[in-house]
Amino acid sequence: MKPNWWAMANVSLFFGTVVFVITAMTLKAKWTPLLLAICAAAVVFLFLSLMMYLNLRKYEHAEDSIEDRIILKSAANYYFGKLITNGLLFLTSHSLIFISYAVKPTINEEIEFRDIQSATHDPVFRTVKGLKLVMKDSSVRGFVLRDIPMFLEHITPSVPHAPADEQQAVN
Repeated sequence: MKPNWWAMANVSLFFGTVVFVITAMTLKAKWTPLLLAICAAAVVFLFLSLMMYLNLRKYEHAEDSIEDRIILKSAANYYFGKLITNGLLFLTSHSLIFISYAVKPTINEEIEFRDIQSATHDPVFRTVKGLKLVMKDSSVRGFVLRDIPMFLEHITPSVPHAPADEQQAVN
């Protein structure tokens, strides 16, 4: 996992711009609003960088608990029933493993490919598109993450397909 420097820079620049506009309207000094805006943007960027570093550092060894070879890893939001949580999603050769960021209750979920009926790139929560997994027990699980096509590329060939008789019965 890498920090999202682009997002942190955009948030910092936005905050600096807001500070500049407010101070430019209230203060009549020539350079003070600009200096305050630059300092505010720098402080916000340093704060976000520190928070991102501390957050990522907690989970840098999360994959050590996974015994299989990890093919892909991504930050993800997990949707299952009324449960919505964020964490890390790992793709191995035969399963998806989700490890929650939450301290309590920690959710560690392993989804075997043989338990998946279908995997698609569809809405998983209202209009939010993500990796939608329909399980053989008719439950639906969803993950919102960046690399959905890459995950689908590895999951789809591994998902057992229904025999032709079952597919005709569905149609």
